Amino acid sequence: MKATTEIHNKYHGMIPTEIREKLNIDKDSIIEWEINKDNEVVLNFRKRSDLLDIVGIGGTQKPTDSVKITKKNEKGENIDSN
Repeated sequence: MKATTEIHNKYHGMIPTEIREKLNIDKDSIIEWEINKDNEVVLNFRKRSDLLDIVGIGGTQKPTDSVKITKKNEKGENIDSN
């Protein structure tokens, strides 16, 4: 599949409909641009992450006291795992 896009004011361009539909690109998608070693442009499309996507990714073995951590942070104290 091949499509073209014109660049407009402020370097804006549109992703052609057939590309958007095939790759399931929507208004919340993010385009990552890369130039590879052969000077070719590679585009990667991904969905925007929100808080619900990242909750629970990190964790600790012990319970965390967020109030205690916040107070230490406000005082400029070192926040350790104890």
